[in-house]
Amino acid sequence: MYHLDLLEKAGLIAKTRTEVIQNKIQPYYRAKAWSFHVSYNLDETLSGDEEYQVWQDDLTRRLLEGLSAYGVTIPKEQKQKAKELIRTLYILEKREYEEQLSARVRDLSLEPHVGKTLSHMLSHMRLRADPEYASTADELYKILRAANPKL
Repeated sequence: MYHLDLLEKAGLIAKTRTEVIQNKIQPYYRAKAWSFHVSYNLDETLSGDEEYQVWQDDLTRRLLEGLSAYGVTIPKEQKQKAKELIRTLYILEKREYEEQLSARVRDLSLEPHVGKTLSHMLSHMRLRADPEYASTADELYKILRAANPKL
């Protein structure tokens, strides 16, 4: 309950209803946003934090392993390089997506899915023109393509 109270006070969740079940009050909550975005600036701030770095490494590992869900394999000798490239692409995409979100005119109402989709589209358009993103994506593509000719 302590953590739920903190989330509610922070405006991240809202109580939707309460029920009495066997003489106990059972509250039900829902998220107030369709999705939550961890700021790129938080990544930069926590870059020296050991626990955060472990989490980031685990996320990158899971992204790398997740490629198998799409039938994409990576040669063992290329996994470390692919992991580094995925991490770089992840950070560049995250930074650009956040810039798109912050550029949005807040008084115009959009359905959550429409706003998120447009932010992603605009981000990808700008990333196409980013030389660092393009070279990193090309390098990763070459690694993936070598082992997955149908990619």
